[in-house]
Amino acid sequence: TIGLERAALLSAGIVSLATTIRLRRMRSARVGSRLLEPPADVAALHRRLLHDPASEREIRLAAALRAIAANVTSDRDPEAEGDLPRIGVACLSHNGDVVVSLTAAADLSPPWVGSGREWSLPSDVPVDDIAEDSRRAGDPCHAFVSIGLTPEGDDLFVDLEAAGILHVGGAAESAANILRAIATSLSVAGHAEACHLIGGGSVAVDLGTPNSHVADSVDSGVELASGLVGGTRQQELTSFELRARRTGGDIWEPAVLLLDESLHDGNEGWPTDTAHLFAPAHGLALVTTRVPPGGDTRWSLEPDSDGWLLATTVGEFRVDPIGLEDTEATTLGALMETAARAPVQDELEWAAEDEPFEEPPHDIVVSLFGGGAVADRSGNTASFSRSKSVELLAWLVTHRDRSTRT
Repeated sequence: TIGLERAALLSAGIVSLATTIRLRRMRSARVGSRLLEPPADVAALHRRLLHDPASEREIRLAAALRAIAANVTSDRDPEAEGDLPRIGVACLSHNGDVVVSLTAAADLSPPWVGSGREWSLPSDVPVDDIAEDSRRAGDPCHAFVSIGLTPEGDDLFVDLEAAGILHVGGAAESAANILRAIATSLSVAGHAEACHLIGGGSVAVDLGTPNSHVADSVDSGVELASGLVGGTRQQELTSFELRARRTGGDIWEPAVLLLDESLHDGNEGWPTDTAHLFAPAHGLALVTTRVPPGGDTRWSLEPDSDGWLLATTVGEFRVDPIGLEDTEATTLGALMETAARAPVQDELEWAAEDEPFEEPPHDIVVSLFGGGAVADRSGNTASFSRSKSVELLAWLVTHRDRSTRT
Protein backbone atom coordinates (compact mmCIF):
# COMPACT_ATOMS: atom_id res chain seq x y z
CA THR A 1 0.00 0.00 0.00
CA ILE A 2 1.00 3.64 -0.39
CA GLY A 3 1.07 6.38 2.24
CA LEU A 4 -0.37 9.85 2.35
CA GLU A 5 2.73 11.37 0.74
CA ARG A 6 1.83 9.78 -2.62
CA ALA A 7 -1.92 10.24 -2.29
CA ALA A 8 -1.99 13.86 -3.48
CA LEU A 9 -5.77 14.21 -3.77
CA LEU A 10 -6.39 12.73 -0.33
CA SER A 11 -3.67 14.88 1.24
CA ALA A 12 -5.12 17.98 -0.42
CA GLY A 13 -8.55 17.13 0.99
CA ILE A 14 -7.18 16.75 4.51
CA VAL A 15 -5.32 20.08 4.34
CA SER A 16 -8.39 21.79 2.89
CA LEU A 17 -10.62 20.52 5.70
CA ALA A 18 -8.14 21.60 8.40
CA THR A 19 -7.80 25.03 6.78
CA THR A 20 -11.57 25.47 6.60
CA ILE A 21 -12.00 24.59 10.26
CA ARG A 22 -9.18 26.93 11.28
CA LEU A 23 -10.53 29.85 9.24
CA ARG A 24 -13.98 29.35 10.73
CA ARG A 25 -12.45 29.66 14.19
CA MET A 26 -10.40 32.72 13.28
CA ARG A 27 -13.40 34.55 11.83
CA SER A 28 -15.12 34.37 15.21
CA ALA A 29 -12.02 35.38 17.18
CA ARG A 30 -11.73 38.67 19.02
CA VAL A 31 -9.01 41.27 18.54
CA GLY A 32 -5.81 40.18 20.21
CA SER A 33 -6.46 36.45 19.78
CA ARG A 34 -3.80 34.07 18.57
CA LEU A 35 -3.57 30.41 17.65
CA LEU A 36 -1.82 28.01 19.98
CA GLU A 37 1.27 26.21 18.76
CA PRO A 38 0.28 22.73 17.46
CA PRO A 39 1.90 19.60 18.92
CA ALA A 40 5.11 18.60 17.16
CA ASP A 41 3.66 15.41 15.60
CA VAL A 42 0.62 17.31 14.28
CA ALA A 43 2.81 20.03 12.74
CA ALA A 44 5.06 17.39 11.14
CA LEU A 45 2.07 15.57 9.60
CA HIS A 46 0.66 18.84 8.26
CA ARG A 47 3.97 19.62 6.54
CA ARG A 48 4.00 16.15 4.96
CA LEU A 49 0.57 16.72 3.46
CA LEU A 50 1.38 20.00 1.74
CA HIS A 51 1.40 18.66 -1.81
CA ASP A 52 0.18 20.30 -4.99
CA PRO A 53 -3.44 21.05 -4.02
CA ALA A 54 -4.65 19.36 -7.23
CA SER A 55 -7.80 21.49 -7.11
CA GLU A 56 -8.02 21.86 -10.89
CA ARG A 57 -7.99 18.08 -11.37
CA GLU A 58 -10.69 17.64 -8.72
CA ILE A 59 -12.87 20.27 -10.38
CA ARG A 60 -12.35 18.60 -13.74
CA LEU A 61 -13.32 15.17 -12.39
CA ALA A 62 -16.44 16.50 -10.65
CA ALA A 63 -17.54 18.28 -13.83
CA ALA A 64 -16.92 15.12 -15.87
CA LEU A 65 -19.11 13.01 -13.57
CA ARG A 66 -21.98 15.47 -13.80
CA ALA A 67 -21.60 15.72 -17.58
CA ILE A 68 -21.88 11.93 -17.88
CA ALA A 69 -24.96 11.96 -15.65
CA ALA A 70 -26.54 14.60 -17.88
CA ASN A 71 -25.74 12.58 -21.00
CA VAL A 72 -27.23 9.31 -19.80
CA THR A 73 -30.38 10.90 -18.34
CA SER A 74 -31.18 13.42 -21.09
CA ASP A 75 -32.81 11.02 -23.56
CA ARG A 76 -34.22 8.54 -21.08
CA ASP A 77 -37.80 8.40 -19.86
CA PRO A 78 -37.85 8.25 -16.04
CA GLU A 79 -40.65 5.64 -16.38
CA ALA A 80 -38.53 3.36 -18.58
CA GLU A 81 -37.72 -0.09 -17.25
CA GLY A 82 -34.18 -1.14 -16.37
CA ASP A 83 -31.42 0.69 -14.56
CA LEU A 84 -29.69 3.68 -16.03
CA PRO A 85 -25.98 3.29 -16.91
CA ARG A 86 -24.02 4.42 -13.87
CA ILE A 87 -20.44 5.38 -13.14
CA GLY A 88 -18.55 2.46 -11.62
CA VAL A 89 -14.83 3.24 -11.77
CA ALA A 90 -12.84 6.27 -12.95
CA CYS A 91 -9.15 7.02 -13.51
CA LEU A 92 -7.72 10.54 -13.32
CA SER A 93 -4.23 11.17 -14.67
CA HIS A 94 -1.85 13.93 -13.60
CA ASN A 95 -2.42 15.57 -17.00
CA GLY A 96 -6.18 15.63 -16.49
CA ASP A 97 -7.23 12.65 -18.63
CA VAL A 98 -10.48 11.17 -17.26
CA VAL A 99 -11.30 7.54 -18.10
CA VAL A 100 -14.66 6.23 -16.89
CA SER A 101 -16.04 2.67 -16.79
CA LEU A 102 -19.85 2.52 -16.75
CA THR A 103 -22.09 -0.26 -15.44
CA ALA A 104 -23.89 -0.49 -18.79
CA ALA A 105 -23.34 0.65 -22.37
CA ALA A 106 -24.09 4.28 -23.14
CA ASP A 107 -23.79 6.71 -26.03
CA LEU A 108 -22.04 9.86 -24.84
CA SER A 109 -21.83 12.98 -26.99
CA PRO A 110 -18.53 14.69 -27.92
CA PRO A 111 -16.04 15.65 -26.57
CA TRP A 112 -16.26 12.21 -24.92
CA VAL A 113 -14.31 9.54 -26.78
CA GLY A 114 -15.07 5.83 -26.63
CA SER A 115 -17.91 3.38 -26.96
CA GLY A 116 -20.03 1.01 -24.94
CA ARG A 117 -19.05 1.15 -21.28
CA GLU A 118 -15.58 2.73 -21.66
CA TRP A 119 -15.33 6.49 -22.21
CA SER A 120 -12.58 9.06 -21.84
CA LEU A 121 -12.23 12.82 -21.69
CA PRO A 122 -8.78 13.75 -23.10
CA SER A 123 -6.67 16.21 -21.16
CA ASP A 124 -6.64 18.70 -24.06
CA VAL A 125 -10.41 19.18 -23.76
CA PRO A 126 -11.04 22.24 -21.54
CA VAL A 127 -13.60 22.00 -18.74
CA ASP A 128 -15.59 24.75 -20.48
CA ASP A 129 -16.49 22.26 -23.23
CA ILE A 130 -18.42 20.09 -20.76
CA ALA A 131 -19.65 22.91 -18.53
CA GLU A 132 -23.08 23.12 -20.16
CA ASP A 133 -23.70 19.39 -19.68
CA SER A 134 -22.37 19.40 -16.13
CA ARG A 135 -24.75 22.21 -15.14
CA ARG A 136 -27.75 20.16 -16.26
CA ALA A 137 -27.23 17.41 -13.67
CA GLY A 138 -26.74 17.13 -9.95
CA ASP A 139 -23.72 15.51 -8.38
CA PRO A 140 -24.55 11.81 -8.98
CA CYS A 141 -21.90 10.06 -6.85
CA HIS A 142 -21.69 11.03 -3.18
CA ALA A 143 -19.79 7.88 -2.20
CA PHE A 144 -17.10 8.35 -4.84
CA VAL A 145 -13.77 7.54 -3.23
CA SER A 146 -10.09 7.39 -4.12
CA ILE A 147 -8.77 3.83 -3.74
CA GLY A 148 -5.14 4.28 -4.79
CA LEU A 149 -2.83 4.66 -7.77
CA THR A 150 -2.65 2.59 -10.93
CA PRO A 151 0.74 1.33 -12.23
CA GLU A 152 0.78 4.43 -14.48
CA GLY A 153 0.38 6.70 -11.46
CA ASP A 154 -3.24 7.64 -12.17
CA ASP A 155 -5.70 8.13 -9.30
CA LEU A 156 -8.27 5.31 -9.24
CA PHE A 157 -11.78 6.06 -7.96
CA VAL A 158 -14.69 3.78 -7.13
CA ASP A 159 -18.35 4.61 -6.61
CA LEU A 160 -19.07 2.52 -3.51
CA GLU A 161 -22.82 2.75 -4.14
CA ALA A 162 -22.35 1.16 -7.57
CA ALA A 163 -20.58 -1.72 -5.84
CA GLY A 164 -23.07 -2.12 -3.02
CA ILE A 165 -20.59 -4.37 -1.22
CA LEU A 166 -16.81 -4.00 -1.60
CA HIS A 167 -14.79 -6.81 -0.03
CA VAL A 168 -11.24 -5.95 1.05
CA GLY A 169 -9.03 -9.01 1.43
CA GLY A 170 -5.47 -9.62 2.54
CA ALA A 171 -3.91 -9.55 5.98
CA ALA A 172 -6.08 -8.05 8.70
CA GLU A 173 -3.70 -5.13 9.34
CA SER A 174 -3.36 -4.20 5.66
CA ALA A 175 -7.12 -4.42 5.15
CA ALA A 176 -7.75 -2.21 8.18
CA ASN A 177 -5.28 0.37 6.84
CA ILE A 178 -7.10 0.44 3.50
CA LEU A 179 -10.50 0.81 5.17
CA ARG A 180 -9.16 3.71 7.27
CA ALA A 181 -7.90 5.44 4.13
CA ILE A 182 -11.30 5.01 2.44
CA ALA A 183 -13.04 6.42 5.51
CA THR A 184 -10.65 9.39 5.58
CA SER A 185 -11.12 10.03 1.86
CA LEU A 186 -14.89 10.12 2.32
CA SER A 187 -14.55 12.42 5.35
CA VAL A 188 -12.53 15.08 3.50
CA ALA A 189 -14.25 14.87 0.11
CA GLY A 190 -16.10 17.87 -1.25
CA HIS A 191 -19.40 16.02 -0.79
CA ALA A 192 -18.60 14.81 2.76
CA GLU A 193 -21.60 16.60 4.22
CA ALA A 194 -23.85 14.75 1.77
CA CYS A 195 -22.65 11.27 2.74
CA HIS A 196 -23.06 9.45 6.05
CA LEU A 197 -19.96 7.56 7.16
CA ILE A 198 -20.24 4.79 9.76
CA GLY A 199 -17.04 3.21 11.02
CA GLY A 200 -16.83 0.12 13.17
CA GLY A 201 -13.92 -1.45 15.01
CA SER A 202 -10.44 -0.04 14.46
CA VAL A 203 -11.47 1.77 11.25
CA ALA A 204 -13.78 4.29 12.93
CA VAL A 205 -12.37 7.61 11.71
CA ASP A 206 -13.70 10.81 13.25
CA LEU A 207 -12.34 14.04 11.79
CA GLY A 208 -15.09 16.15 13.28
CA THR A 209 -17.31 16.10 10.20
CA PRO A 210 -21.04 16.25 10.98
CA ASN A 211 -21.98 13.00 9.21
CA SER A 212 -19.40 10.72 10.88
CA HIS A 213 -20.78 7.96 13.08
CA VAL A 214 -19.30 5.11 15.11
CA ALA A 215 -20.78 1.61 15.37
CA ASP A 216 -19.92 -0.63 18.33
CA SER A 217 -21.28 -3.80 16.70
CA VAL A 218 -22.17 -5.21 13.29
CA ASP A 219 -25.89 -5.16 14.14
CA SER A 220 -25.88 -1.53 15.28
CA GLY A 221 -23.87 -0.46 12.23
CA VAL A 222 -26.26 -2.10 9.77
CA GLU A 223 -29.29 -0.72 11.62
CA LEU A 224 -27.85 2.80 11.73
CA ALA A 225 -26.94 2.76 8.02
CA SER A 226 -30.40 1.54 7.05
CA GLY A 227 -32.07 4.24 9.12
CA LEU A 228 -29.92 7.10 7.81
CA VAL A 229 -30.84 6.64 4.14
CA GLY A 230 -34.56 6.83 4.86
CA GLY A 231 -36.74 6.16 1.84
CA THR A 232 -33.92 6.06 -0.72
CA ARG A 233 -33.93 2.26 -0.66
CA GLN A 234 -37.63 2.16 -1.54
CA GLN A 235 -37.28 4.32 -4.66
CA GLU A 236 -37.63 2.63 -8.04
CA LEU A 237 -34.96 4.86 -9.54
CA THR A 238 -31.35 4.33 -8.52
CA SER A 239 -29.76 6.90 -6.22
CA PHE A 240 -27.48 7.83 -9.15
CA GLU A 241 -30.49 8.80 -11.28
CA LEU A 242 -32.33 10.47 -8.40
CA ARG A 243 -29.38 12.82 -7.82
CA ALA A 244 -28.64 13.36 -11.50
CA ARG A 245 -32.23 14.46 -12.11
CA ARG A 246 -32.34 16.43 -8.82
CA THR A 247 -35.52 14.52 -8.02
CA GLY A 248 -37.68 16.17 -5.39
CA GLY A 249 -35.00 18.75 -4.65
CA ASP A 250 -33.31 16.22 -2.37
CA ILE A 251 -29.63 15.26 -2.40
CA TRP A 252 -30.43 11.62 -1.48
CA GLU A 253 -27.66 11.16 1.06
CA PRO A 254 -26.05 7.70 1.02
CA ALA A 255 -24.63 5.83 4.01
CA VAL A 256 -21.33 3.94 3.85
CA LEU A 257 -20.59 1.31 6.50
CA LEU A 258 -16.98 0.18 7.03
CA LEU A 259 -16.23 -2.91 9.13
CA ASP A 260 -12.92 -4.68 9.72
CA GLU A 261 -11.93 -7.88 11.51
CA SER A 262 -11.69 -6.23 14.92
CA LEU A 263 -15.46 -5.76 14.99
CA HIS A 264 -16.25 -9.16 13.48
CA ASP A 265 -14.26 -11.04 16.12
CA GLY A 266 -16.62 -12.40 18.72
CA ASN A 267 -19.70 -11.12 16.89
CA GLU A 268 -22.51 -13.57 16.31
CA GLY A 269 -22.94 -12.64 12.66
CA TRP A 270 -24.85 -10.45 10.26
CA PRO A 271 -28.53 -9.48 10.42
CA THR A 272 -30.51 -11.76 8.12
CA ASP A 273 -31.38 -9.09 5.52
CA THR A 274 -27.92 -7.50 5.26
CA ALA A 275 -27.17 -8.69 1.72
CA HIS A 276 -30.52 -7.37 0.50
CA LEU A 277 -30.04 -4.01 2.22
CA PHE A 278 -26.73 -3.36 0.48
CA ALA A 279 -27.95 -3.94 -3.06
CA PRO A 280 -26.08 -1.69 -5.53
CA ALA A 281 -27.16 1.89 -6.28
CA HIS A 282 -29.86 2.38 -3.66
CA GLY A 283 -28.18 4.56 -1.06
CA LEU A 284 -26.23 2.01 0.97
CA ALA A 285 -22.67 0.77 0.61
CA LEU A 286 -20.67 -1.71 2.67
CA VAL A 287 -16.87 -1.92 2.74
CA THR A 288 -15.88 -4.96 4.75
CA THR A 289 -13.34 -7.69 5.34
CA ARG A 290 -16.16 -10.25 5.56
CA VAL A 291 -19.00 -10.50 3.06
CA PRO A 292 -22.42 -11.18 4.61
CA PRO A 293 -24.15 -14.46 3.62
CA GLY A 294 -25.71 -14.12 0.19
CA GLY A 295 -23.86 -10.87 -0.49
CA ASP A 296 -22.52 -9.89 -3.90
CA THR A 297 -18.81 -10.76 -4.08
CA ARG A 298 -18.13 -9.37 -7.56
CA TRP A 299 -16.53 -6.17 -6.23
CA SER A 300 -13.34 -6.92 -4.31
CA LEU A 301 -9.89 -5.57 -3.57
CA GLU A 302 -7.51 -8.48 -3.10
CA PRO A 303 -3.73 -8.98 -3.02
CA ASP A 304 -2.10 -11.45 -5.39
CA SER A 305 1.39 -12.29 -6.61
CA ASP A 306 1.52 -9.08 -8.71
CA GLY A 307 0.25 -6.68 -6.06
CA TRP A 308 -3.38 -5.66 -5.57
CA LEU A 309 -6.29 -6.25 -7.94
CA LEU A 310 -9.61 -4.39 -7.89
CA ALA A 311 -12.18 -6.73 -9.43
CA THR A 312 -15.53 -5.18 -10.38
CA THR A 313 -18.49 -5.77 -12.66
CA VAL A 314 -17.07 -3.10 -15.00
CA GLY A 315 -13.57 -4.57 -15.30
CA GLU A 316 -10.39 -5.41 -13.42
CA PHE A 317 -7.84 -2.80 -12.39
CA ARG A 318 -4.33 -3.05 -11.00
CA VAL A 319 -3.92 -0.63 -8.11
CA ASP A 320 -1.58 0.25 -5.29
CA PRO A 321 -4.15 1.06 -2.59
CA ILE A 322 -3.81 3.88 -0.09
CA GLY A 323 -3.25 2.69 3.48
CA LEU A 324 -3.55 4.68 6.69
CA GLU A 325 -2.10 3.26 9.87
CA ASP A 326 -3.90 3.61 13.18
CA THR A 327 -1.29 6.03 14.56
CA GLU A 328 -1.62 8.25 11.47
CA ALA A 329 -5.39 8.28 11.81
CA THR A 330 -5.02 9.34 15.44
CA THR A 331 -2.68 12.17 14.44
CA LEU A 332 -5.12 13.27 11.73
CA GLY A 333 -7.82 13.50 14.37
CA ALA A 334 -5.45 15.59 16.50
CA LEU A 335 -4.81 17.84 13.48
CA MET A 336 -8.53 18.57 13.15
CA GLU A 337 -8.88 19.11 16.89
CA THR A 338 -5.95 21.54 16.80
CA ALA A 339 -7.54 23.42 13.90
CA ALA A 340 -10.83 23.62 15.81
CA ARG A 341 -9.31 24.93 19.05
CA ALA A 342 -10.50 28.36 20.04
CA PRO A 343 -7.82 31.06 19.69
CA VAL A 344 -6.27 32.24 22.94
CA GLN A 345 -7.33 35.68 24.12
CA ASP A 346 -4.23 37.29 25.56
CA GLU A 347 -4.58 39.85 28.32
CA LEU A 348 -3.98 43.22 26.69
CA GLU A 349 -1.76 45.68 28.53
CA TRP A 350 -3.14 49.16 28.17
CA ALA A 351 -0.86 52.12 28.51
CA ALA A 352 -1.28 54.17 31.65
CA GLU A 353 -3.07 57.46 31.27
CA ASP A 354 -0.54 60.22 30.69
CA GLU A 355 -0.87 63.95 30.73
CA PRO A 356 -3.14 65.36 27.99
CA PHE A 357 -1.39 65.51 24.64
CA GLU A 358 0.11 68.85 23.77
CA GLU A 359 1.16 69.50 20.24
CA PRO A 360 4.90 70.34 20.14
CA PRO A 361 6.03 73.53 18.41
CA HIS A 362 6.45 73.03 14.68
CA ASP A 363 6.39 74.84 11.40
CA ILE A 364 5.73 71.93 8.98
CA VAL A 365 3.88 68.58 9.32
CA VAL A 366 4.72 65.71 6.96
CA SER A 367 2.02 62.99 6.70
CA LEU A 368 3.07 59.63 5.28
CA PHE A 369 -0.32 57.91 5.42
CA GLY A 370 -2.03 57.63 2.06
CA GLY A 371 -0.18 59.37 -0.74
CA GLY A 372 1.94 61.62 1.47
CA ALA A 373 1.32 65.31 2.20
CA VAL A 374 3.10 68.41 3.58
CA ALA A 375 1.30 71.24 5.40
CA ASP A 376 2.24 74.22 7.53
CA ARG A 377 0.67 75.26 10.82
CA SER A 378 -2.11 77.07 9.03
CA GLY A 379 -3.05 74.01 6.96
CA ASN A 380 -1.60 75.21 3.67
CA THR A 381 -0.40 72.18 1.65
CA ALA A 382 2.64 71.96 -0.59
CA SER A 383 2.62 70.43 -4.07
CA PHE A 384 5.42 68.57 -5.85
CA SER A 385 6.01 68.43 -9.58
CA ARG A 386 8.09 65.26 -9.32
CA SER A 387 7.25 62.02 -7.53
CA LYS A 388 10.91 61.63 -6.60
CA SER A 389 10.59 64.71 -4.43
CA VAL A 390 7.92 62.96 -2.34
CA GLU A 391 10.14 59.87 -2.02
CA LEU A 392 13.08 62.00 -0.90
CA LEU A 393 10.94 63.78 1.66
CA ALA A 394 9.67 60.47 3.04
CA TRP A 395 13.26 59.30 3.37
CA LEU A 396 14.35 62.41 5.22
CA VAL A 397 11.42 62.21 7.64
CA THR A 398 11.89 58.54 8.48
CA HIS A 399 15.69 58.77 8.77
CA ARG A 400 16.15 61.89 10.86
CA ASP A 401 19.21 60.42 12.57
CA ARG A 402 21.02 60.21 9.23
CA SER A 403 19.69 62.16 6.28
CA THR A 404 21.92 60.43 3.68
CA ARG A 405 22.06 56.80 2.55
CA THR A 406 25.79 56.50 3.35
